[in-house]
Amino acid sequence: MKTNKLLLALIVVAAWNSTTCAQPTVTRQPTNQSVSLGATTGFRVTATTTNPPLNFQWRFNAMELGGQTTNAVT
Repeated sequence: MKTNKLLLALIVVAAWNSTTCAQPTVTRQPTNQSVSLGATTGFRVTATTTNPPLNFQWRFNAMELGGQTTNAVT
């Protein structure tokens, strides 16, 4: 079986001031996936902060994936 390993990077963005706001904490990282060529897979991340909201942007090969701004991507 041929596999295609994808690497997705997540940027968790929160506007914060280090003197008044806590930095977000990633509590669940996306896990590595190996899938057959042409198959679909998904990635999810969980993060917390004391000053919501959190903003998400998924990337592939350093390029933003348009419209992928939630904590999950398929």
